[in-house]
Amino acid sequence: MFNINKLLDKVIPKNKKYKYLVMIGISVSFIYIIGFFIFLFSLHSKRYVAMLDRQAEKLDAVIVLTGGSGRVPMGLKLLEKKRADLLFISGLYTEDSLDYYNKLLNEYKNIDEKQIYFDTVATTTIENAIEIYKWTLEHKISSAYIITSYYHMPRSMYWLKTYIPNVKMVPYPVFPELYKKHKWFNSPRIFSLIFFEYNKYIISNIWVWSGFENDNFKKYLQ
Repeated sequence: MFNINKLLDKVIPKNKKYKYLVMIGISVSFIYIIGFFIFLFSLHSKRYVAMLDRQAEKLDAVIVLTGGSGRVPMGLKLLEKKRADLLFISGLYTEDSLDYYNKLLNEYKNIDEKQIYFDTVATTTIENAIEIYKWTLEHKISSAYIITSYYHMPRSMYWLKTYIPNVKMVPYPVFPELYKKHKWFNSPRIFSLIFFEYNKYIISNIWVWSGFENDNFKKYLQ
């Protein structure tokens, strides 16, 4: 039977202090790896993918976090289908993104531009949360669809639920063309995207638990 203590005795003999440090390191690494695969499989579960089929209710708004393909078009489609009365696009901070938005809007003739709002400030997920908080407060939003890429959804929802708990938020994940053509296990690009997003998700949790990001959030709102 495998015995971790015997193995550690061979690697670090006669030094209990370092043995315990190695054991802690192995335990943390094990938890980290298991956590990653839980995160990975949760994103690709049938329940997560089927989430879109159940979301037919009308809410106050559709909120899009920019940064990936298909997000803004999905927001415009939901608005066109009358799934909400307002659309907020967070993160149109470059001229290229604004040009892309204007060209895209021309394809949706049945949408009133007065229903659409956007910010040109947010460049990160936390800044998205800040701008969304301000907008939902100003427009008295009580419910909204949240649109972003499927791999970005857990971290986005974490920030939003942490700082905007009074708004009902329904995730509406977007699956890019790359995902439709390849699965995570045969696409290094998809795997790396999810791996880095997992680490960002962990860091986000640590920042919130430590209270640091709470102070940072309050400074942004001043």
